[in-house]
Amino acid sequence: MLTLTGGWTFQNRGNVRLEMYQIGGASETGERETLICNDHSVPPDKEPHVVSSKPRERGLHKIVMSDSGGRTLVEWPEGVPMVFDAALPDSKLTLDQKNKNARGVYFYVPKGTETLGFCASCKTGGIYDSTGKVQWDFKAQPLIGFAELAVPLSERGKLWTFDGNGQFALMTVPPVVALSGDELILPKEVIPSNWLFRKKRL
Repeated sequence: MLTLTGGWTFQNRGNVRLEMYQIGGASETGERETLICNDHSVPPDKEPHVVSSKPRERGLHKIVMSDSGGRTLVEWPEGVPMVFDAALPDSKLTLDQKNKNARGVYFYVPKGTETLGFCASCKTGGIYDSTGKVQWDFKAQPLIGFAELAVPLSERGKLWTFDGNGQFALMTVPPVVALSGDELILPKEVIPSNWLFRKKRL
């Protein structure tokens, strides 16, 4: 179940279009992704609307949403793991620090990662390691394009955060982000038994 508020910025771009796909599992067509919900009912009226669809099976699902740039606020039940695509060339991940609802995002830097490659268009905010130390300061080093930074040995296999004021994409680490550490979906074999996620969202 999702709550969508369309027309957050523009009210003349048409209804919000939402599709939900089941990833893997049984499929009548044999495809890896199966469309299970296709909803175009949410108008750009700046009012919350609940969209619900019962999955056919347990497991991973992908949500694709389009609002023609009208901007849509998306809310989901507390405790539901949700990650966002931060891969090139199609990453639409954008944070806006002028928006009081904007938060930073977590991402995982695997063990063995010597260099963090990324693409950004930011003038404020930064990239922080698991201790909160800034590894890239966008105010001191504004960026429009590609960049890389060395990953300290002690900070490999850890959760990092990004809270810049613009677009962001990951290149040399898994290109997925989440609003909190416990919402980030990771293979359990890479998570140490004593790993304590920060439960509070940024």
